[in-house]
Amino acid sequence: MRALPRNTILVGDVREQLAELPDGSADTVITSPPYCALRDYGAVGQLGLEPHVDEWVKVLRAVLADIARVLKSTGLAWINLGDSFSHMSRAGAPAKGLLLAPERLLLALAEDGWTVPQQGDLGEDQPYALVGDGPALVDV
Repeated sequence: MRALPRNTILVGDVREQLAELPDGSADTVITSPPYCALRDYGAVGQLGLEPHVDEWVKVLRAVLADIARVLKSTGLAWINLGDSFSHMSRAGAPAKGLLLAPERLLLALAEDGWTVPQQGDLGEDQPYALVGDGPALVDV
């Protein structure tokens, strides 16, 4: 593992960047993962182009598990999630219907032990409270 960067924005494949960080080393993680089935960034192995919304959830659960590993027990993760429309029913929702990807991910993360104290817009004046020990996740 490399020396822990301080006050640094890490850029690159999240899976590679997280692998380099020691356990319990971060107070805060801010991330905006690719929305499900919305854009092709042309990168090999990119997130967001999984054929089914449940696969997208599975991949991001693994990423968030690694984020939980690097967060201190009092740490906080901010995640920007957005939804997209299904283009075909085999993607996980009826064609032209919302995939409900953020909701599916948040429910899965709650099952994984994440505390989800807030869901909303950073522009809204909504205080949040961390409940219990372990990582907390705020969906903005």
